[in-house]
Amino acid sequence: MVASSRASRNRLLTAGGRPHPVDAAAGAPDLDFSSHFRYWATFKLGATVDFELRHGGLGFWQLNKEPFNKKLRASYEHERDAPKK
Repeated sequence: MVASSRASRNRLLTAGGRPHPVDAAAGAPDLDFSSHFRYWATFKLGATVDFELRHGGLGFWQLNKEPFNKKLRASYEHERDAPKK
């Protein structure tokens, strides 16, 4: 059986919706969610966000996108339902 680690990794938000690892030495990959620019515009530059990553025994990183997708969906629904200016 191959062991794996699972942890929420803090990410530092940089311009364009690109969360980078706070601790780059841990080896976690960069993430690119730049296509969701309206969502990231609600955060201040340099904010930290959490993503659930799994680093498997074979060296692959897996991202659990379900929590992120729920937040993203809620954000867009809120934007859709907000009174028009």
